[in-house]
Amino acid sequence: MAASAESVEAPDRVLLEGQADAAYGSTSAQGREGSRSDAPRLSPEEVLNEYMKIILNAFLRGLAPLFAEALGTFALVFTVGCVVTSPTPSPWGATSIASVLMVMIYATGPISGGHLNPAVTFAMALLGKKSFGGMMKYWLFQFMGAFLAAAVYKIVCAPHLAVVAPVPPFNAGYAAGGELLYTAMLVFVVLCCAVAKRNTPNQFYGLAIGFVVLAGGHAVGRISGAALNPAVSVTLGLGSGKDPHWALVWFGAELAGAAVAAGAYRLLRPEEFGKSAGDQPDLKTRCLAEAFGTFMLVVTVGLNIVSGSRATAYSAAAALMCMIYSLGNVSGAHLNPAVTLAVLAGGREKISRHDAAGYILAQIAGGLLAGLVYAAYHMGSAVADKSIKLVPGSGFDLVQASIAEMIVTMILGYVVLCIATVREPHAKDLFGLIIASTVTGGSFAVGSVSGGELNPSVVLGLMIGNVVNPGKGGMGPVGSWVALLFSELFGGLLAACLFRMTHRGEFIEVAKDGEDKDDGAKGLEKDTHQKEAMDVEDAAGEMAKEKGARLVQRQSKELLAEKAGKLRAQAELQDQQASLHRAKIAADLAGVAKSSYSLLGIAGKSVAEFSLDALKDQLLGGAVYFVLVMLAAYLYVTWCHYPYPVLKNKPAVTREGFTFSLWEMCNFDKDAPSKEIMRDMRIPFFSCLCSPVRWADTASSAKINFLPFWTGVFLVTFLNALTAASFYVTALIYMFMAANHRQLIRRIYGMPHGTWRTYTEDCCTWMWCSCCATMQEAMEIQYVDPVNKPWQQSMVDSVVPSAFQTEKEPEGGSVERRQNTSCC
Repeated sequence: MAASAESVEAPDRVLLEGQADAAYGSTSAQGREGSRSDAPRLSPEEVLNEYMKIILNAFLRGLAPLFAEALGTFALVFTVGCVVTSPTPSPWGATSIASVLMVMIYATGPISGGHLNPAVTFAMALLGKKSFGGMMKYWLFQFMGAFLAAAVYKIVCAPHLAVVAPVPPFNAGYAAGGELLYTAMLVFVVLCCAVAKRNTPNQFYGLAIGFVVLAGGHAVGRISGAALNPAVSVTLGLGSGKDPHWALVWFGAELAGAAVAAGAYRLLRPEEFGKSAGDQPDLKTRCLAEAFGTFMLVVTVGLNIVSGSRATAYSAAAALMCMIYSLGNVSGAHLNPAVTLAVLAGGREKISRHDAAGYILAQIAGGLLAGLVYAAYHMGSAVADKSIKLVPGSGFDLVQASIAEMIVTMILGYVVLCIATVREPHAKDLFGLIIASTVTGGSFAVGSVSGGELNPSVVLGLMIGNVVNPGKGGMGPVGSWVALLFSELFGGLLAACLFRMTHRGEFIEVAKDGEDKDDGAKGLEKDTHQKEAMDVEDAAGEMAKEKGARLVQRQSKELLAEKAGKLRAQAELQDQQASLHRAKIAADLAGVAKSSYSLLGIAGKSVAEFSLDALKDQLLGGAVYFVLVMLAAYLYVTWCHYPYPVLKNKPAVTREGFTFSLWEMCNFDKDAPSKEIMRDMRIPFFSCLCSPVRWADTASSAKINFLPFWTGVFLVTFLNALTAASFYVTALIYMFMAANHRQLIRRIYGMPHGTWRTYTEDCCTWMWCSCCATMQEAMEIQYVDPVNKPWQQSMVDSVVPSAFQTEKEPEGGSVERRQNTSCC
């Protein structure tokens, strides 16, 4: 034990006494000889200095990521402060901030990961990519750099200050919702482009992350200010000294957005949490990715229109690019039914018909949901009374608009096919930017003619927004959006035809056995055979020269082949066992499903048969329902339009503003004659047994002019008929439309309206009992005179969605949307 202790302590003693050469720890012969010779002694202070240098270097290496985060956040916050307080033209403010964020991410990414945003760090901690202790360190230095930047920008830009608060006329709910939505988009893009294993390494991560600011800055910049970063909102909000509580509200909304992004990341990239990085996502995951990406694209377009942005084309293209880079290796990131149709028609088995149908349905669902969100923001905007319609621009007709949409959509589809679907792409890191630039160019080119949507999902989103909140101008013509929709789909088919003409090589290589090939293919096949023959001759010569070596190699190959055969047999056996296990699980699940369905009287059917039969039954039932309601509407118009009795004495105190409660079904005394009773009973009778007819009659009343009678009947009946088949998406659309109708009644009758509370009350009322709500509205319209001036159709003006927002006209005139021909 003593000997071993002596041997362990010897090196330290030699080091302290200076019995070593200049190279510590040398093991060469010269080193051993040098260790026996006398060398300059190192004092304890010098040894301590050496150790301190080592410790200091390690300490600085640990601080380097933190200092990088502080520096990057400083540059970002300083830029935001200067842009907000200086007279920077609005189209370029977001571009400036996005550019600085992009370059600082590229600069600090290799050192710290380039978070530069406490919300990003928070999401990384939620996903287990970073410890919460590490998160607090990053937060400390991020806020340190941000507060320093806030102090410096105040010196540079004094006396101007950046204030964090909702931008009128939007209230706090709209502003916080905008911060949550686009912070979630920002964090999701960071996770997909800089963290996901299947999407890294790449060269586009900084570009994608930076351009989220360009998309969100124009979409919600005039709603919340588009901070999208707690380091920006907290430091600028507290530093301004004006309403500092908004900084904390923004902080909470942005962290909530980060949590939403983390959840979406787990949902759309399950391979990051258990599966191997090479696993391809299933159809369900890919459809969810298409729905999410399309939602972000369409809601960006809608919010740009509502907030009066002058850079809708740039913002929409930036959102498209970010979603393409984030979801490209999940679903292909079509985000456009016309693009999916072009890829399907382009052949080469890039997508099956079944998958294409799922993609298109998911894209439509995402567009419709985005339309509802955009309609909600439209209700709270300064142009809430304006109608945003899909109609040709001023001076153009529908034929011109349709041709314009067809051509630019054809160009978009062709670019996607050439850039993203060829076997050997030549722009592996620029594909998203190229496709997004096509959208920018197309929107600039035809924005004043057709609006430059280039996407049927955008058309449907704007259409449903117009249905939910038609404004004073009412709903736009159905023929207009139908023509634009089919023009874009036809443009996708034309793109596939052009691709087949210009990229013949893509199809020659994948020609199937037994199919006739053209002369070029035959010549290519002949050259290939000749080359193979020459290779065989050369191989024979090599084998003649090295016969012995070949023999050994052949024997080795045989052994390896034998082992490989055994391994394949084992793998096949395991696959068979796994298949049997999966089949057993599927059988068990099918048995559980059958037993569940038997409770509903559908026993004995498999899950697939039940789903198909259920869909058929739902569509058939919807068709029957539609016919019956149309018949009831005809009878109602023909037989039931006679005067209502006069209003009886009612209490002066109203229920939330309404004269009648939800339970009052009639307006007659108990001693009233039977004829008067029958007249009054039309309202509860049709409200309960055929509510679409009664609701349409109320909506078409001269007091409100919400919708024409037959339009209302057709629309509500159609939405109700598709409720089950659409998984209640149409029911949500009907609920939002009915709530907007109820808000209009509130406004005309001088009741509380236009707040989140009243919207919530109206939606809950309709979900709880739509019949009672229909009856209450009908009683109010029939028996009570409005307080405010009713709508005048002659005063209606409309807004045409385009790629750009124009200047507002002088007070008293209408608001139009025209194309800005300047690139600035």
